[in-house]
Amino acid sequence: MTSDGIEVATKVLFSQGEVMTEERLTEIKRGPVPEADVLPSRQLFDATTWLKPLRNYPDRPQSAIDFEAKLVATASDNPSVNRTSTVRLLRHYPWWFRQRDGKDGSVRVMVWNELENQGILYSSSKWERRLEAARSPVDPKRPWAGFDIPTEMENLGKQDQFLGENCTWYDLTPNMADAGQKQCITSDGIPLKDDYWSGWSAVESFETVEFKRRTVDIGEMLPPREYLDPTAWGFEFR
Repeated sequence: MTSDGIEVATKVLFSQGEVMTEERLTEIKRGPVPEADVLPSRQLFDATTWLKPLRNYPDRPQSAIDFEAKLVATASDNPSVNRTSTVRLLRHYPWWFRQRDGKDGSVRVMVWNELENQGILYSSSKWERRLEAARSPVDPKRPWAGFDIPTEMENLGKQDQFLGENCTWYDLTPNMADAGQKQCITSDGIPLKDDYWSGWSAVESFETVEFKRRTVDIGEMLPPREYLDPTAWGFEFR
C-alpha cells in the first residue's frame, strides 16, 4: 500500500505461510476520477436485466402447474404459536417467486429460474439489507445452482394429505448430512408442507393454508420496485 492509499500488491497465503495467489499492479495513473466512473451501472438495479430469459424453454410439464399459495410458519417444538411468519409463493414454469415476511419484521424476496443460475434475492432485517443477483446458465460440470434451488429430489415413498389434496413427501437435499429440506408436493407441483431440518429434528415448518391454481403472469413475479431503487442503496444517478 502506498502512502496515498493505493494498493499495489496482494498475496493470499496458505496456513503454512506459502503463497496461494498473488496480484501486482502493472500500471497506475494518479488524477481526478469522475464520480460516474465509480458508480455501478443503473441497469444493475433493473430487475429485467437479471430476469431476461437466457433461452427458449420447453413446454411446461404436468408436474409444474401455475399457482399462487400462502404458507404460514411455525416452530416445530410448539405448533400452536408463532404462526405469524408468512410466505407468498408463485410459480410460472420455469420461474418461482417466494416472499417471506417474518414475525420479527424481516423480509426475504427471491425470484429465480429453476433451470438456470438466474435470479434476484433481496433480504432485510434489523441488522442488515442485502441484494444479490445472477444471470448465467448452469455449468454442466457443476450442475448445482444458486438461490437455494434443489437440483435433485428423492421420493421418500410417503403419502399425506393437506387441505383435501394428496401429496408425496420428497427430500430436496438427499446428499446433505447436517441440514436439509423436505416437502410434501402434489402431483402437479404444489408444495403443501415445507420442512427445514437440522440434525434429526425439524427447525421450522411451513404449511400451506390456501392456494389457487391459476395462470401466473411473469410481471407478478418481479420484486417490489422499491427494493431495487438505487437511492435506497445510496446511489444517486444524474
